[in-house]
Amino acid sequence: MQLCVALNQKSPTWSDEFSMTVQGSSSIKVGYANQPFEFNFNVLSSRAPDDYLRTFMITIQPYFLLYNKTKHNIYYSQYDEKNEYCLAPNTTLPYHWYNGKGARQIQIRYKDTHKSIGFRIDEVLKFDVKLDKESSKEFVICEVDIQFQENSLYVILSEKSKDEAEYQVNNQSPESLIIVQS
Repeated sequence: MQLCVALNQKSPTWSDEFSMTVQGSSSIKVGYANQPFEFNFNVLSSRAPDDYLRTFMITIQPYFLLYNKTKHNIYYSQYDEKNEYCLAPNTTLPYHWYNGKGARQIQIRYKDTHKSIGFRIDEVLKFDVKLDKESSKEFVICEVDIQFQENSLYVILSEKSKDEAEYQVNNQSPESLIIVQS
């Protein structure tokens, strides 16, 4: 037996089919017919406990979750998109792509910094992102730790001291260099 999911809104698009009788998890995408939004969910199918063993339980949860472990508001957006959202300190929110056809990267910033470079959130990784201050040549570092927990990808954003940075480039040459993180 197969199921599909759609948003309970005007002009939804339907997800691909997924099995409700095979235990396991799968990812689905849904959106609106004439809008770029794309919502990513994880679908878990399992047997109910004890007395209801013949019953299958379907759990639908966000696929991406952003968790701000810093003491600052973090402003985030999809790479190259103007819409920006605020994630308060010690808060977790689901993340969905504003533009389903756009780059699958996000950018972050603090109130007093420029936006970071774009980075992917669809793989389990841990890395640092440099955030340049707007009013000086100073910068801060935000650690990005992407973990797979409870069948979702948690993007955990934490403060990190410059002394703890995994890489530092100290240009002692007389030339001005452009360095790109790839």
